[in-house]
Order: sequence, then C-alpha cells, then structure tokens
Amino acid sequence: MKRWWFLKLYNLMKIINSSWNMRFSKYAMIIIVCTITFSTAQSEFLIDTNTVYTPASIGQMYPSTAFDGTNYFTVWIDSRGGITGDSLHIYGCRVTPQGTLIDSAGIPISIIVHEVAWVPESPAIAYGDSVFLVVWADYRNWDWDIYGARIDINGNVLDPDGFIISSVPSCYQYYPSVIFGSTNFLVAWWHAGSGVYGCRVTADGQILDPNGFPISINSGNQLAPSVAFDGVNHFVAWQDPRGLGAFDIYGVRVDTAGNILDTTEIHISAADNSQEKPSVVFDGTKYLVTWQDSRWGQFDIYGARVDTAGLVLDSTGIVISDAVNWQENPNVTFNGTDFMVAWLDWRDNQPDIYCARLDTSGLLLDSSGIFISNGMNDTYCPGITSDGNYCLIVWPDIRSWRAHIYGARLNGAGTVLDPEGILFSTALYSQWSSAAAFDGINYFAVWEDYREDEFSNIFGARIDTTGSVLESSGIAICTTSYSLTPAIVYGGLNYLVVWSGISCTRIDTSGALLDSNFIDIGNGYDPSISFDGNNYFVVFKRNIDIYGARIDTSGIVLDSAGFRISPINDVEKYPDVGFDGTNYLVVWQDNRNELFELSDIYGTFVDTTGSVLDTLGFSISALFNIEQSHPSVAFDGNNYLVVWQDSRNDYADIYGARVTQTGVVLDTAGILICGAASAQYKPQIAFDGINFCVNWEDWRGGNYADIYGCHIDTTGFVIDTFIISTKANNQLRPYITKGLNKFLVTFTGFVDSVNNKPANTMRIWCRFLPFVGVEEKTQLAEHRVESSLFIYPNPFQKKCSIKYSLLRKSKVNLSIYDATGKFVKEIVSEIQNAGIYNKTFEVNNLSQGVYFLRLDTENYAKTRKFVFIR
Repeated sequence: MKRWWFLKLYNLMKIINSSWNMRFSKYAMIIIVCTITFSTAQSEFLIDTNTVYTPASIGQMYPSTAFDGTNYFTVWIDSRGGITGDSLHIYGCRVTPQGTLIDSAGIPISIIVHEVAWVPESPAIAYGDSVFLVVWADYRNWDWDIYGARIDINGNVLDPDGFIISSVPSCYQYYPSVIFGSTNFLVAWWHAGSGVYGCRVTADGQILDPNGFPISINSGNQLAPSVAFDGVNHFVAWQDPRGLGAFDIYGVRVDTAGNILDTTEIHISAADNSQEKPSVVFDGTKYLVTWQDSRWGQFDIYGARVDTAGLVLDSTGIVISDAVNWQENPNVTFNGTDFMVAWLDWRDNQPDIYCARLDTSGLLLDSSGIFISNGMNDTYCPGITSDGNYCLIVWPDIRSWRAHIYGARLNGAGTVLDPEGILFSTALYSQWSSAAAFDGINYFAVWEDYREDEFSNIFGARIDTTGSVLESSGIAICTTSYSLTPAIVYGGLNYLVVWSGISCTRIDTSGALLDSNFIDIGNGYDPSISFDGNNYFVVFKRNIDIYGARIDTSGIVLDSAGFRISPINDVEKYPDVGFDGTNYLVVWQDNRNELFELSDIYGTFVDTTGSVLDTLGFSISALFNIEQSHPSVAFDGNNYLVVWQDSRNDYADIYGARVTQTGVVLDTAGILICGAASAQYKPQIAFDGINFCVNWEDWRGGNYADIYGCHIDTTGFVIDTFIISTKANNQLRPYITKGLNKFLVTFTGFVDSVNNKPANTMRIWCRFLPFVGVEEKTQLAEHRVESSLFIYPNPFQKKCSIKYSLLRKSKVNLSIYDATGKFVKEIVSEIQNAGIYNKTFEVNNLSQGVYFLRLDTENYAKTRKFVFIR
C-alpha cells in the first residue's frame, strides 16, 4: 500500500467516524503507519543545471601535496558540503607539472560530516607503489581517530570515506604524517597523553600494526611528528616538552619492520625557548629537519641536517629566516639539487607565504626569502613537494571572504612561475537556503546563490506543477553582496521576496521584478513573511530582538523603522509567522529563561494594524536547560500548530504543540513528532486543508543528513513518517510549500555531477508531495483529493478556482458566507455523481475582506476561509 493511499484511507476513516458517531481507534492506525513508512518515491530534481565553476563554497584549509611521477596530487580539509565551516570533508585534486588543473570540481575522498569546533592540522599525503595514501584526523566516532584512503593515479578513490588506521576509545589522536618506504607506508601521529605512535600500511590498504607501535612515549606530550625515508630506514621527528616544559625537536630512526633503532632519542635542537612543528625530508644522503624556533623571542625558521646514522650535523641549527615578526609552519622538500623550505611569514604584519633554498651543505641561498603569495591576501600553513625539477607550494588563500586552496610552481633557480597563484579548490557554484510560494498556477522558489559572488546573491525561478523549471538560468533578484536567507509569499497579485538586510522586492507572476531599487526596511536577519489579504507582514531578527514591519501591496512600508515584537532584553532569533484571518501568530526561539544561550519557544499575536497583543509574549514550550529552537508555524482554520527542534531527549528531536487563536497552548508537554535515532533539525510545516505536513533534516542514517517528513492531523496525532530524500551526502534546510493538490519541498542538497560534468557542490533540489509520476489508474489518482475542498489562489482578486471531490453520489451545496456568517452566494445546489469537480468563482459586487466557502454533502461538510482583495 503506498503511503498516499494510506493518508486517504486515514482521512476517509475520520469521515466515517464523524458520520457514524463512532470512536476511531488510533491504536489500529499505528499498525498501518508501520507498514507505509517505506514508500516508493519519484526522484528529486534540480532547479538549476547550469555549469559554471567558481571557488568551492564555505572554505578549504590545511593543504598537503605529493607527486606520483606524472602529476601532483593536493589534498585539503573542505567544508563545501557541510552545515557550517566546522563541518569537515577531505578533498583533493590533480595538477600537471605545467600547472593545469585536472579535476575541476575536486575529488571527494571522505565526505562524511564531522562537525567540530576545532580542527587539527591535517591531512597528509604520500605516494608509493602506484597509489597515494591520504591520512587525516577524523571525528566521526566522537573521538579523534586516524583514518586513511588510497587514491590511484587516475584520481579514483579506492577507499571511499576512508578506513581506520588507529582508533583508541576515549583517546584523541592528531597530526598524522605519512611517507612511503621500500614496500609499505609509515604513518606517524600524536597519541594524546601518550606520545608519538606509528603504523605501517600496505599499498593495498592492509594495516600491518593494528594496535600501532610507540615511537616516543616519554613524559610530557610528544606531538606533531613528521616522517621521511632514506631508502633503508625511516626518520621520525617531533616536538617534545621534556626540557622544562618548552618544546625541543627530537627524532628517531625506524626500520621497515617498525623497530626503533635509536634507544637514546636524537636531540636535534635544544635551543632556548620553544622549537615546534618539525618537517623532514631526505636528499639522497642526509635529512634536513626544519622547525619554527623562538630562541630569540618571536618565531623564526631554523633547520638542521641529520645523517643516516642519526648524527646531527648542525648542532646549533641553521638560520633559514629571521625576518622581523613571526615566521612559522615550515614545510620542506628536495628538488633533486637543493632543499626548498616554505613557511608562513608575518614580516609585513599580515600572513604571507615565503620560501628559501638551501644547498645540501646547509648553505642558505635566499637570505631574504622568496615571496610566493599575493601580498594583498591572508594566507596560511603552506604545503610543498617537488617533481625532481620544479617545486609546488600550496596554501589556503583568503582573496575575498573565505579560504580556498591555491598553488604556485617554482623552478630550480627560485623563480616563481605562477605569481598570482593557481586556484585548486573549485566546484560548480553553490546554492543554499531556499524558500518558495505558490500563485495558483506556478511555484516560485528563491535561494542564496554564489555564481557571481562569494558573499551570496538572491536568485529565483518559477516551477510549474509538472516540475518544469521556467527560468533555466534563474532570475537575478538581488546581486548585492551578503544577501542571505530569502523568504517569499504570494499576495494575490504579486510575490514579495525579502532577504537579510532587510530588503525586499515585489515580483509579478511572470517573474518580472517590480522594485528594482528594492524596498528597504532596515537592518535585520532571518526574515519570515505572511500576507493578510491587504498587507504583507515581515518578521525578522534585529540585534537580539524580533521585529516586524508591514508592507502594502504597492510596496510602501507602513512601519518604516519596524516595530519591536519581543520586548525582553535577551537573545531572540529565528522567527516565523502565520495568519488566522484576524491576527498573526509570531513565534521565535527565546533564551530569557535559560543559561548558556539555550532557548525556549515563545510567541505573540500581532493584529493587522501592527499592534502587539501579548506584549511580553507567551511560552509555547519552556524546559529549563533544554535547547528548543528553529520554530515553524501553520494554521488549520481553527488552531495553529507550532513545531521546533527539541533536545529534551539528548539528541535533537522534532516536537510540536497546538495553539488556539486566543493563545492557549493545547499540548503543554509538547507532541513528539519524530524521536528517531540521532538528531533531527530545522522543521518546516504547512497545512494541506486536511492535515499538516512537517519536513526536517534527519541524521538517523548516521554520517549524512537526509530529509524526512510526516503528516499530523488537526488533533495532533502523527499519522505517518516518510522519506523525502536520502541521496548521498547531505540534504539540508527543507522548505515546504502548498500547491493546488500537492506540496513542493525544496532543500539544499549535494550534487556530484550536472549534465555529465563534475559538480561536487550544494544546489537547490525539489520534490513534490504527493510524488509526481507514480503510475496509478486515473480514477484512483483523482481520489487523492477525495472528500476535500480547495480554493486557489487564496487570497485572490477578480476570480478564483474551486476544486472539490465526492466519494459517492450525493446532494451537494456549495455556498459563500461573509465573516459574520451571513449567506452571500450559492455556487452549486444539485445532486452530483462521485468524482472531482472544478468551479470558477468570479467576483462582482463583493467588498474586500474575509469570506468562507462551505461544501455540504450527505456525508461530509467542509469549510474554507478565503480572502478577497481589490
């Protein structure tokens, strides 16, 4: 039985119950619910299928690079597909020795989301035996573990999302480094509280040391290891605090069987103050270890050569850069003739990338260093490798707002071949944060768009009821930077689109902008919008409070400075608004009762003149020390249903409560809407004329967010739960819009390719509910709206369409009444057969205002409120 047939069965049983005055058992319904959760659904579709490459979204950091004999492979931490800049993925790309980018959208190596507040420097990469091995610190198991993945020379990821190299319960492991030996890779890392550990990994991914082996476990924390190989043995260097708490640089040799060859560890640098963040490379005869050194106060770059017997050849170190201010985070390679060291340099009071050459005798060839990065940008933490001739330096570069991975090649003479840098981290432009409205014929979706500006613009497109996108390139609504979180409503004649700023514009049903200079309300964020038949009402966050402003249908702001809705001097945010035909209900999250920025759900009524009716607001759900946030509200003709995310059960669940038009909360303990495993976030709600439909982000699948939904009847009973999207990677921020006989759900979702071109970005996806295109007999398909009544558009001008259905032959009366209950007009009064009927109602002499459409049959009665505007 398909889920939508179950919904109609459920509604039919309610009708029978009402007609026979029988008590309908919800226990029986629960059994049916369990059988319909897994229904067949039509695939989602993209609104925008244009293919323009831009810097990948959100940000990329901590690059590392290696060479395979033909091409370079650079890897980095990437946040393009996550929730925030702290949601981590591992990406990479191949680049030719000529500086040509091979992978225009990057290669996703691990796209499991790990949302953390702090990022250890990672990943690292090495090449050997026809594969790259990438290693990184990974938080997917709620502890920092060491993971790895192999990639072949064609860019194929052999271990999607990686495999565990080291996982120790309740123990953090960071800073991995990797090198290929004669037959295996050696991975070394910091094991928090214990020291430096290692593990050998074969080229086919076999872990030779499943428990790892200790490389240095002296007192204190030995950390930030770096590894190299001399053809016979490995050399591991690290920073070590055993010298009075300040870090020195130590090292040991490790043979290919994992045995430590130096029972007395090699003290490479014992200078005053701290020496940190070593990097090591082998030149064919000896090693060069480099580090950042504060022996003179601020950090400089030093190095020392170590021979294959473990003898330190430069006991006091070699000064590589002692320019003014700090120099830090060195990384070293060998180009076949000279060592090349790259570092982060603050000599000009901003972070730049410099490098310098040293010959194999330790002579510094570039005493002032070689400037690499564009001095107008902030840059960080370089990586470096060589192809035996040229060197490639890679770094994160903030050229506008976010960090992206750039690279530049240097020849053996130290000449920078790419002075502007080459952008490595690219993808198809991204889109986020959608909303939509319906005008009776088409839907209009709007979203944040990053095709022209890393700071976000607002674009939109119309979508017809078959799913055809009418503007394939989208409509540019606002191309001013920092235009975020759009909202949209249909006002009977035109749409009003509003975005953070707070600015808005009217758009007609053909997609034409009516206010090219925009309507300005003042500063604010996270707007929501409704329409009362005469005016639009926009609510938004300003500073720490919730504000509102009315706008008439000609675009005039009736409350020019906005007015304050939430009067409490605590943090309120994420407002939403619904309308019941008389007043608005504004809801928001509010931390007046909470500590540590936790929130409750509050609301207040605002009338159509802009008067706040509950000056202090009223509590919809307030549980001390429990986070409740992101409310959404809809009205069913009698009561509101407010839904929100709620952490009373540890992980966030979806809860709701019905609220009357007088502000009485009917479900004081809340209604558990979804309490599935893991977390559920950011619910959205709409009413279809019979039941509510709620959608949310759902993490029950483990590593990625999906979109789930459910139906709730007007008594607060959760009818079903169903899947909307479980595509690979993340689906986020759903928005639900009621159409003529189906919902349109829009959401931000990952896409790996568009028109057979690599994408690896976030775009706006759509799906209809009920799903379009399911093969069913026409008669059954029509019964999806059985015993129901719809009116579109609503509000309307001049005329509207009325659609209703009959289960059986019946005497039918369809009439209109005014707000006082006075009879206005009879549209139908006759006996009709079972079926679906469409009527057009043209207004002649009605006054503008609120009216009621009533359908009466022998077994069924339904009333719809509608608004007529002139």
